[in-house]
Amino acid sequence: MSYNSLNLKINVKIGARELELLRYIATNGPMSVGDVHAGYGVGLGYARGTVLQMMERLRRKGFLAREDVEKIFRYSVVSSPDDVEGSLVGSFVETHLGGSITPFLHYIEQTGSLSKEDVTELEALVRRLADKDP
Repeated sequence: MSYNSLNLKINVKIGARELELLRYIATNGPMSVGDVHAGYGVGLGYARGTVLQMMERLRRKGFLAREDVEKIFRYSVVSSPDDVEGSLVGSFVETHLGGSITPFLHYIEQTGSLSKEDVTELEALVRRLADKDP
């Protein structure tokens, strides 16, 4: 499975449910609508038509591709969910925070919304960033 590069630019909106569905297909794909409905949609109470509509919307937005395999469309991801999330975060930082993550870090500090595991992961990330050559 081939993904777009990390420089993917998201010019379309993707909702939380769409991203969740994209993750499911990335983990289990390529899949038919019936497969996705049975393994993902039923547990959430989605009708098969709802799953089809979501998958087709993701395909039109360029996140999924479909291939006719023995008269059944099988969908696969075009961009990994991590690439999509990274691009969404980058767009948010550029558009809403003026290109700086400092306001976001201040927000986290004020709300105290990080777990000990999050802090450990963030510290490791900062160390890796510090070790990189400018």
